[in-house]
Amino acid sequence: MALVPRRISKIAVPSRGLTPAGLKLSATPEAPSTFDVVLKDAGAGKLNVVKIVKTLTGMGLKEAKDLVDALGVVKADVSREEAEAIKAQLVEAGATVEIRPHGGVAPAPQPQPTPTPGPTPTPGPELRYDVVLKDAGAGKLNVVKIVKTLTGMGLKEAKDLVDALGVVKADVSQEEAEAIKAQLVEAGATVEIRPHGDGRRFPASADTDARADADARGRRCNTTWC
Repeated sequence: MALVPRRISKIAVPSRGLTPAGLKLSATPEAPSTFDVVLKDAGAGKLNVVKIVKTLTGMGLKEAKDLVDALGVVKADVSREEAEAIKAQLVEAGATVEIRPHGGVAPAPQPQPTPTPGPTPTPGPELRYDVVLKDAGAGKLNVVKIVKTLTGMGLKEAKDLVDALGVVKADVSQEEAEAIKAQLVEAGATVEIRPHGDGRRFPASADTDARADADARGRRCNTTWC
């Protein structure tokens, strides 16, 4: 018996590049165009980082210091090039910096193992410090103005204190001492922070007459800096 070939029907196959009916292609997300510069850690050169933040933001010294202490966004909504330039300045000063897309959400912190509670240590007395002026530098007039503001003295008394060198502010917290030092250093002075009451008021190079003269002036001072 003769075999009759069956007719094979053609099946339509969609051409390449065509999207099958009912399927939607997902849109490609747009690349971010602006970025935030985020300070993660000020590092050992905190004073230099504060100065850079002050310059970048136009803030006052105290506001810039508060921003550095709090960490977070230093500059927001800037171009990639500007963000990289800001990061380079801060990293050079010793800071740790991250660049994020503007408005992006910070990555969630990884869970840390809970430490086993130990005995609660007995808190010791808070350490206090003295801010000691070693040299007024070239900007002596600005240093006198700062000392006048810090101590509440008259202009002449503040000038006498700057001329004599010695303790500008005594018995203050480390944070306050660092803030005072930053103001004076910015004005060109050389400043040292010492533990309160260590007894060293004058530089070792000062002669006897200078010390006697400064002591005479010191007897007129108030207890905020003597």
